[in-house]
Amino acid sequence: MIRVVIAHDRNDTGVSLTRPLADAQDIVVTGSLNSAAQLLEWIKANDADVAVLDLSMPGNSLLDVLTSIRTIQGSLPVLVVTWNAADQYAVRVMRTGASGYVSGASMSDELARAIRIVAQGRKFVTESVAEQLALFISSPQSMARHELLSDREYQVLMMLASGSTVTEIADQLSLSVKTISTYRSRVLEKMHLHTNIELVEYVKSNQLNS
Repeated sequence: MIRVVIAHDRNDTGVSLTRPLADAQDIVVTGSLNSAAQLLEWIKANDADVAVLDLSMPGNSLLDVLTSIRTIQGSLPVLVVTWNAADQYAVRVMRTGASGYVSGASMSDELARAIRIVAQGRKFVTESVAEQLALFISSPQSMARHELLSDREYQVLMMLASGSTVTEIADQLSLSVKTISTYRSRVLEKMHLHTNIELVEYVKSNQLNS
């Protein structure tokens, strides 16, 4: 039996995630949480074979959540899901350390299969995501500019675009102002931008989220 813990943004999302698993005789949902903090506390006290993580879940960034999960239970496969019918976050999700990625376009049909695959220690991606990953590996310069950022640089990008100052970001991430300023400079350089206003415009035009 595959034990699954699900972390989602709200109760109706939790229902939507558990419904496709109702007929799976080999999968049981042992936990359903509404925040990153709840998920991490649950993992500390309980065992699971797969964690299913909603990309839009409130709380810490995906980078921090995955890092914390690896610290608590390094071998736990994490399957990231999003109800947005778009795979624009897939490369970053996989680079961040997730075992798989399922989008709304294929959620109902693919969720149970994806859980079974990552529970075996394998990776799961849809055909379209596999094409994106292959493109990134073979020709990273052809990817969108934000995909060239490291995970921490991307996190700083999103926080700057949300209106946070360098000092506020430093406080939130428990890093020095100098370090965050360095990340900001790298982001601007890699993305060929010059100001925070341009960063905001880029994030909006590409419909990015954290």
